[in-house]
Amino acid sequence: MEGILEHANDAIISISENETIEVFNKGAELLFGYTAPEVIGQPITLLIPERFAGHHSKNITRFKTEPGLNSGKLKRGPLPCRKKDGTEFSGEFSLSQVKHGQSLTFTAIIRDVSERTGLINKLQENEEKYRTLSENARDIIVGHDFNGKVTYINREGFSFFGLSGEKPVNRNILDYIEPKYSSE
Repeated sequence: MEGILEHANDAIISISENETIEVFNKGAELLFGYTAPEVIGQPITLLIPERFAGHHSKNITRFKTEPGLNSGKLKRGPLPCRKKDGTEFSGEFSLSQVKHGQSLTFTAIIRDVSERTGLINKLQENEEKYRTLSENARDIIVGHDFNGKVTYINREGFSFFGLSGEKPVNRNILDYIEPKYSSE
């Protein structure tokens, strides 16, 4: 088991029920910037941005007690994490709990998904900009798939084609361009 922990690229951290760090593998050292001796026995809140630290105990309690959550495994993320130098990153977590007699150990496998989270945010921003530009354009904008099925018509297009609240989906673009080629 120790070989798996030490050679894993992802951070693997285990904490006790009282939320102190018990296991901190090499992947965790690389990700968070601490060495294992620096964090073993320390509270897990060391790795959580201060503004979220208070929520951790509540989440642990929920994980222990709520049906479905306490079944052993849970995947969450992205959640903010804090490195030794104070910088933050988005972490995706696979959580599990193991019962040893009367005590529980919680283990998280953590992966830095900051780049993916940033790309998703940028994509959402660009989609919003495109939607705003498209809806406010004074030109007709019609989107369609490779088969010619209409997937989008902007506000100006709705007005021009005399549509009111209709969904243009499942109609062919030719229905709008040249009615004599209509698929109806």
